Amino acid sequence: MELDETGEVKAYYIYGLGLIGREDAQGQYSSYHSDLRGSTTILTNEQGMVTDRYTYGLYGELEQHEGTISQPFQYNGRDGVMTDPNGLYYMRARYYHPGLKRFLNRDLIRGDIRDGQTFNRYAYVNGDPVKYVDPLGLCKCELPVTKGTGDLPKVNIDTGTANAFISEGSSIRHELKAYVNGKQMVMTDTAAGEFRNIINGVGGPLEKARAERFMNRVQVIPDNPSSRAMNLVETKKVGANDKIIFGTGDNLGITTMTGDAKFVRGAFAQGVDFDAYIHSPVPLGGK
Repeated sequence: MELDETGEVKAYYIYGLGLIGREDAQGQYSSYHSDLRGSTTILTNEQGMVTDRYTYGLYGELEQHEGTISQPFQYNGRDGVMTDPNGLYYMRARYYHPGLKRFLNRDLIRGDIRDGQTFNRYAYVNGDPVKYVDPLGLCKCELPVTKGTGDLPKVNIDTGTANAFISEGSSIRHELKAYVNGKQMVMTDTAAGEFRNIINGVGGPLEKARAERFMNRVQVIPDNPSSRAMNLVETKKVGANDKIIFGTGDNLGITTMTGDAKFVRGAFAQGVDFDAYIHSPVPLGGK
């Protein structure tokens, strides 16, 4: 709970595995989204739209805040670190000054002879904020190691599939999410460009917000279609951009997700059988 200077409730904070939400005195709810080190990067409202963005420097200094919500859980905020109005970070055991890149109080824990850096009891994470955090203000904690996306199998997303992922009221979103679970989604430059043009043209505000989150999870790759795709004769079913999108997936040896069954049939009629996951097409709702 956060109180104002008169003792009135300003906001309530909700915790799960760390900080996950905030509800102000007017009942407006915001969801917290954090990076690997637990720092708040965006806040979203109940409609899923981004209301606030935060960016930080190497040592946690707040470089930019876009938005209007005033709240104290910023750098390492998921794990309880609070930002005071004066810019200091309260890390439970002591205060940290991101501009000075050091704590203002001496560490309660003595240095370890096996690690000479720890004898500087004012240093923040022994001078290595890329690898460590210290939300308790007591000692450095190594960041969790996550599996790189390069280790995951890839799946190629075409324009229609991207639409189906983010369309308001999409009836197959859960089906698509289940298929890509454990895979790295990729989109060609051509598919990503088509998708952005469609969103900017007919996408509604909820769909635009969902599209932004979706593209943050997708790796955009250069167009690099296979020769057999580019050798297809263009017809009413086989379009130029389709050849590039499917051909790039073909060249990489990965499945292309699509709602465009007519292209797959058209290519097959010309003797080219693409590896495709075909789903029902879903248009944008404009919401």
